[in-house]
Amino acid sequence: MSRTTLNIDLNRVEGDLEFQVDLDGNRVVDARCVGTLFRGFEQLLIGRAPKDGLVITPRVCGICGTAHLYTAALALERMAQLPVSPHATLVRNLCLMAENVQSDLRQSFLFFTPDFVHPRYAAQPLFADIEAAFAPMKGRIVRSTLAASRKVVELVAIYGGQWPHSSYMLPGGITRGATARDLMDCQDIVDRTIEWYELDVIGDSLDNWLALDSADAFNPDIINEHVRHSWYRPYPGGRHPYIGETVPDYQPDTDRYTWAKAPRYGDKVIETGPLAELLTGGDQLIVSLLALEGPNAWLRQFARLRRTGLTLHLMKQHLAELARQLGTPHYLPPPAGALDQGEGYGLVQAARGSLGHWIQVTDGRISRYQIVTPTAWNASPKDSAGQHGHWEESVIGVELADPADPIEIGHIVRSHDPCLVCTVHFVGRAERHRYGV
Repeated sequence: MSRTTLNIDLNRVEGDLEFQVDLDGNRVVDARCVGTLFRGFEQLLIGRAPKDGLVITPRVCGICGTAHLYTAALALERMAQLPVSPHATLVRNLCLMAENVQSDLRQSFLFFTPDFVHPRYAAQPLFADIEAAFAPMKGRIVRSTLAASRKVVELVAIYGGQWPHSSYMLPGGITRGATARDLMDCQDIVDRTIEWYELDVIGDSLDNWLALDSADAFNPDIINEHVRHSWYRPYPGGRHPYIGETVPDYQPDTDRYTWAKAPRYGDKVIETGPLAELLTGGDQLIVSLLALEGPNAWLRQFARLRRTGLTLHLMKQHLAELARQLGTPHYLPPPAGALDQGEGYGLVQAARGSLGHWIQVTDGRISRYQIVTPTAWNASPKDSAGQHGHWEESVIGVELADPADPIEIGHIVRSHDPCLVCTVHFVGRAERHRYGV
């Protein structure tokens, strides 16, 4: 068999993503996930006031700005050991859940399912129904998803004034407390989203869906990032974000191939996202399905929609609890000088998985800032030990039906909901193979 290399430029992902795969015949024998962007948000923050991150980091991404804002606020609060009122925590959680729901819905029905309108599947018996539902910008489910996902993030705008790029969280709480009118508006948004979800996504009641149950410790201290195969100033092994750096060192004629770093948990390659989240959370249906058929693209997508139902249910609980907190403090101001010195980190579960911010402040100015995004975990290159990142490993061994149209790679990678804009600014590359619906 002849060995060839394909450069695949994936569309319908958040950002620019190139995959290079080596084929032996039609079988993938090696893979390199190429992040074609360097943005350098961490470098932009050095020398700024600590609170500047609350305005800058939500602009890392137009899809998950709330997650970045929340993580940045948590990092400052941990650094200064600041208390946060239950009122503020409930509002923050509600907004994060609303953002995650819109992201999961858009990924499922705007990014992933259009693959199945590909002409290769035209002979399948359900193709006409699939096309009517999922044809890009025309399908019934696509159009209803656009409306539903726009509606649910109105909840964030109630408290943040806008979405995306809101900046309503601050160390110690939020800028404005909830009112009775806010709760009524939020309840209406959640109820309407659940009604759409029951009708167009699961075809059953939310209670019945969540009742299906068949087919943790977390230690931030061992998180580290490798740059052996990335276009950054080299250092040996992996570094914890508190001693990490993000200094560009673009050298294309070497064995480096991406602007993404290689985060590792100890020495382990990690998958992030709804499948991993529900497994660690003990969702019995997902545990049962994984045991039955192992990890795959279908189960990853199924877990994303399963998580949407769980999140909507939890949002209802949060609204009920927030009603009991009306009139309580929504902001506990930090003491003078609390943010002038120290280090802290924040971790949240964003739509695509675990998001972490690490900050160090010296004499009232940010001296180091590192962000480890969910896609950084998934899209990581090989590390110092030569271990492939998760996506790279996921496509090795795949048999392509047609190397000129490698849609199988798209199925696998899109099932992880890539967000390269969070992970890595533009560097042009020639002779890409572009495909997709």
